[in-house]
Amino acid sequence: MKNWVYISILLLSGFASLHAQRYSSSEQKEISNPEEKELAPVLYDDGIVFLSNILTPSVRRPIGPDGRPTLDLYFSKIQEDGGYDKPVIFDSLFVTDGDEGPVTFAQKNTMLCVAMQNGYMGLGLPDNGHHGLYFSFRRNGKWGELVPFEYNDPEMNYNTPFLSPDGMTLYFAADSMMEGSYGSWDIYVSKLVQGKWSQPENLGSTINSDAVEFFPFQHYSGRIYFSSNGHNSSGGSFDIFFSKNYEGRWLTPVPVPSINSFNDEYSLIINDELSEGHYSRKTADGEYALWKFSYPQYESFPNPRPIEENWYCYRLFERTLDTVDYENFYYEWVINDTLRMAGHEIEYCFPGPGMYHVVFNVTNKLTDTTRYNVADLDLDLQLIEQPVITAPDTLLVDQNITFSADETYWNRWDRGIEDYYWDFGNGVWAQGKNVRYQYPEPGEYTIILGIKENRSREPEKAAVYKKITVLPRE
Repeated sequence: MKNWVYISILLLSGFASLHAQRYSSSEQKEISNPEEKELAPVLYDDGIVFLSNILTPSVRRPIGPDGRPTLDLYFSKIQEDGGYDKPVIFDSLFVTDGDEGPVTFAQKNTMLCVAMQNGYMGLGLPDNGHHGLYFSFRRNGKWGELVPFEYNDPEMNYNTPFLSPDGMTLYFAADSMMEGSYGSWDIYVSKLVQGKWSQPENLGSTINSDAVEFFPFQHYSGRIYFSSNGHNSSGGSFDIFFSKNYEGRWLTPVPVPSINSFNDEYSLIINDELSEGHYSRKTADGEYALWKFSYPQYESFPNPRPIEENWYCYRLFERTLDTVDYENFYYEWVINDTLRMAGHEIEYCFPGPGMYHVVFNVTNKLTDTTRYNVADLDLDLQLIEQPVITAPDTLLVDQNITFSADETYWNRWDRGIEDYYWDFGNGVWAQGKNVRYQYPEPGEYTIILGIKENRSREPEKAAVYKKITVLPRE
């Protein structure tokens, strides 16, 4: 009868359905007519709505106090190839003798809030050029009567509104006439509670500097984007920043990567995946243009796994003996002819991967005779084939950390690994075996490391993930 060594080993298992995307510096293109002022784009149905002073013959275009045609809201449909149809007036309801817009939409484009220069609670076009905020609701495809924001005031200047998707939260900018203002323009928030808007609240000195902050936009992730010429903006121009509320306080604003220039940038909007969006840029001749940007997507790894621990602890026992009698017999395990351990059933942790020869011997104490090799086995212990992320479980905001893949083991591909692909769980990606990164905001993040085979045909891929916590600095 053949003797066996029976071995039990604990293997970790588990899978997660995650999706990784890689991002780089943005690809940008101007989508405006360079001869006209165009700014403040927002998504609406199958296109965009924006402000412009396009000279449309069918539209009465009064000249404003500054000698220029007033701004109206226009709509342009996005074509299948990514282009844009010729702009048309968004809705004649919003064409007045003054400036209209910017506008923001909510409740699946059935609610809007618009900044308008005309109609201050029935007072007509104001001499001071101030704007107020007005709401409208779409029923049966038509926009209804404008309803003024209950805090509108002819002495106050409210502009650049943004509504949360559910229409329950309103962000907007107001000038320094507002009580408690920190600068020339600050960003405020008001919430709809039981059908009534709450008293506008300043977002505080972390967001609002002693300069200008306006054009707020809140992403579904909680980030708030805005334009400012404070916060150490490049060359003193208006740049786009973002922040996030963490445990009741706003974090220090961070410039949006690869968007800002020494020109002025305004009114950024970005999709849920943080992969593409629109914004406005002031041109060299002082006009405003619409820009579209996208972060290129590279390798995707649909089903990353948790990192498995290389576990080399075994329980060794022999089952072919009729009885186990410690009084009359002595049992011994021998590892690689050197390490000896007494017992019929033992637990042993091998020091690491490699070849191990395991032998089980039995000695009869009464006759002082030993039966060698009652059971034996050659064990080939190998590292688990997987990418491996080496990084701390906890780190601080702005802590510069090296994320390493040095412990990755993958032996099944005959041509090796082409490259290492990192997704830091916040819309930032990197490439390379060892990369450095610092998180600008605290939170819980899932890092994904993916690898693929270096072949010309469709390559095999593998990926793992690791969860980390980023804490704020005191």
